[in-house]
Amino acid sequence: MTKILQSACNPLQTKGGLAAAYYLRNFLGYKDSEHKINFLELLRRAIYRNSNLYSTARIPKRNGKYRILNIPCHELKIVQRLINKTILQKTRVLKCTFGFYGGSGLEALKKVVKPEQAIFSVDIVDAFSNTTARAVYHVFRRLKFGHFASYYLTCLTTWLHPTRSFSQTKRQSDHDFAHDRSDELHAFLSFGGFNFAGKEAKLQQNSFVLPQGAPTSPRLFDLCFWQLDYNLVVRAIHVKGYYVRFADNLYFSAPEFWRDGQIDITKNNKGALLFHSPLISSIYDIMRAGYRIWIEPFQNMPRYTQKWYQIYKLHKARLLMPDDKDCLPALGYNVFPDGTIRNKRRFVLRIRMSVFNLRKALESGNYEDTWRIYQKLQGQMQFAIHDQLPPRLLKQATDLLSQINSQQAI
Repeated sequence: MTKILQSACNPLQTKGGLAAAYYLRNFLGYKDSEHKINFLELLRRAIYRNSNLYSTARIPKRNGKYRILNIPCHELKIVQRLINKTILQKTRVLKCTFGFYGGSGLEALKKVVKPEQAIFSVDIVDAFSNTTARAVYHVFRRLKFGHFASYYLTCLTTWLHPTRSFSQTKRQSDHDFAHDRSDELHAFLSFGGFNFAGKEAKLQQNSFVLPQGAPTSPRLFDLCFWQLDYNLVVRAIHVKGYYVRFADNLYFSAPEFWRDGQIDITKNNKGALLFHSPLISSIYDIMRAGYRIWIEPFQNMPRYTQKWYQIYKLHKARLLMPDDKDCLPALGYNVFPDGTIRNKRRFVLRIRMSVFNLRKALESGNYEDTWRIYQKLQGQMQFAIHDQLPPRLLKQATDLLSQINSQQAI
């Protein structure tokens, strides 16, 4: 490896990098005496992407595919929670943002659902795994952290893309993680962005992203998406419309999506809807353009290689017109053309099933089942629109929750 590569990958070997590591440890409030791994050792493992930092879980989806979760180890999860508490929770986002920073789906839809206005709904493709480490580094630099501190925070909060894997190498010992990853780091640096061949630095495809399963990923995604949220809000104001985002779901309403009121919707060869609308096209253009990132992750690097872009893709587009007889399924609700929002019938059936199962668990005296179903029912009732539930079901659910709450108080 070249000297530039070594200093780029492990700044802990330099005085400035070591001082920044001690500063970050004190800033986060991580006490080495209270944990099995001290902060510098944990940070060094994060820089070299030690495989023991994360475990992988596969959650089946309804479509037959799997959602891959990268779950951080205990010590890394503690650091990520400290990052949430000391940095991310104190950072404000735009008022159009709901979900990760609080606010329910009902609150988000009430902002955008207006009578006699069309609603355009679309989702972000793999929101976390498409948020690159470069964008995360850019967020921390924007929050006024120095280069080394931002570099460390990025290594602590990003991980290898779910579709990629490290090359299989053998370790002589559990502590020999720096040596056996040297060849891998030559191809995948901690940012996954650069490959040094001689004196030239070539831009590569980013391999490190926000891991789905880390406590820091939701809030970091909101901060990485901030610039696009702002651009969409400006676009909505320009057309006298409304825009909100709930997690990775985008909702855009406007008085008119087509010029002269003409609606033109066709399908391509794969059956996907094509919206011939200037407004919808501008939304896609904003997402395709992304936003530019200027950062300096390494020393003595050509300036032209520091011009990066963060881009997201969209899918699952739906459109609800004011005169449509159908409804728009959104965030567990049904949105109707007249602006009313109702609970889904299937969601009401799930509440009935939770009430039934909770009664059975209470009768059998099974504490574990009672606590698990109680939490599920409590979450469902927080999500439901109470005045639209059947009165008897509403009373049964509230009585059961009150009964368990009173037992816990005793």
